[in-house]
Amino acid sequence: MNAERTECISCPPGYISEAGATACDIQCPAGTSSSTDGTECVPCADGTYTEEAGRAECDVCGPGHHTTAGATACVPCEGNTISYGGQVQCTACVGSVAGDDHTGCGPCDPGNVLDDEGTECAPCPEGQKRAFGEDVCSPCTGGTIAPDEGTAFCDPCEPGSVPNADKTACVPCDPGQAAAFQADDCEPCVLGGIAAEQGQA
Repeated sequence: MNAERTECISCPPGYISEAGATACDIQCPAGTSSSTDGTECVPCADGTYTEEAGRAECDVCGPGHHTTAGATACVPCEGNTISYGGQVQCTACVGSVAGDDHTGCGPCDPGNVLDDEGTECAPCPEGQKRAFGEDVCSPCTGGTIAPDEGTAFCDPCEPGSVPNADKTACVPCDPGQAAAFQADDCEPCVLGGIAAEQGQA
């Protein structure tokens, strides 16, 4: 006597069948996964994907990537955006800059500041500086200068010299004048004192 089946068996993961089928011969394509009851191929949800056919589950996009539903691959974040993984779109950094791997936002390095578009770090101009924790570039003060762009701290002028108007270089005092260490201006010698040469302290 032939054995009779009393119930149907489920299709293996990644495959489905039509009603009345005798075999699970439909493989779910890339970008989808099989439903738990084996009756349909379901598009991968936002932030997930499958690269190959016949998958039971979709993989989650990792940090620094994103994708929309039904994807076969993850897309890297670009510009000043980041992703923590499993996202449909990357998130823009606000008041900060994305790291090289686009997994987190952070401040610009000292000596740099966000550009006008707020998307990239740009160096502070000559004569200005930005230390860690400061929001903007600021002019050097007192007897200090920043001869190069991208400066974190201003350099002091040596005795006998003072900053120029742009705070980009130290210039020696004229004969008859003197300046102490990190002085902002040259001062005339007082009675009883001389500065016979240029740049005396």
